[in-house]
Amino acid sequence: MPPSDRDPYAILGVRRGASLEDIKRAYRKLARAHHPDLNPGDPQAAERFKAVQEAWEALREGGAPPPRQARGPDDDWLDACLWMAEAHLRELRVRALPRYVQAFGVGPRLAQALQTGAEVGLAEAAPDVSAGRWARWRARRLFSRLSIEEDLLAWPGSSPVGLRWEKGQATLLLRSRMLWRAGARADDTLRPIVRKVVELGISGAVPVMLGLPVVPADPASAAAAEWPWRLRRWAWPVIWAGVATLVVVMMAWALRP
Repeated sequence: MPPSDRDPYAILGVRRGASLEDIKRAYRKLARAHHPDLNPGDPQAAERFKAVQEAWEALREGGAPPPRQARGPDDDWLDACLWMAEAHLRELRVRALPRYVQAFGVGPRLAQALQTGAEVGLAEAAPDVSAGRWARWRARRLFSRLSIEEDLLAWPGSSPVGLRWEKGQATLLLRSRMLWRAGARADDTLRPIVRKVVELGISGAVPVMLGLPVVPADPASAAAAEWPWRLRRWAWPVIWAGVATLVVVMMAWALRP
C-alpha cells in the first residue's frame, strides 16, 4: 500500500460503488492485518493502519464523520480495543506468564506474584528466568478467551474487567463503556489503558481459576499457604480415584470365575 495513494477505494481494495457492508468487510480485514499491535516488528505498520482508518472514515461518512465523542464507541473502536487486548494478552502468555509459572508454580505464590506485578506492569515485572516447555504449557492453560463487552448489569461496581465461565473455559471480559469513559480516543492513548486493564484482569482472574478464596497479602503468607492449598486441591481427586479403583477391584474379585 504506497503512502502516496490516497484514493480510499484503492487503499481498501474495493470498487467504486461498492456497498457499505463490502467496504466495512475490507476495512476490518486490512485493519487487523496492519494494526501496529499485531505487527510489533514492522515499523511501517502504523502508517499503513492510519491510511486504512482514514480511507474507512472517508467512505463511511462521506468524508465528514461526526466526532466520536458524540456517537459513542462503535464497532471499529471496539475492534481496536479487542486487537490491542489480544496482542497484549498474547505477549503476556508468551513472555511474562510462563516465567512467573516457572518461578512460582501454579498456586498461591503465583497469584500473589501476579497481583504484585500487575501494580507495576506484568511485562516489565516478569521474573528474569527462562521458562521450560512445561511452564509454557501451564501458562497457556490459565486463559482461554478474551472479549470486549458492553456494560453488563450483572457486573458489580465500576470495574472495567470481569471473568466469565463457559463449559469450563474462562473468558476475560473488557468493559467497553468504562474504557470509553476513560477518555481514550486515539490508539496512542487507548493502548496503555487497555494494557493495564488486561493485566489487572489477569491478576484478578488467576486466583478464581486456581480456586483461591483470597490472595495472600505477601510472599511469606503465599509460601505458607502453598502446601495446604495443594493438599486441598488434590486430596479429593486422589480419594475418589482410590475409591473407584477399590470398587473395580472388588467387582473383578466378585465376578472371577
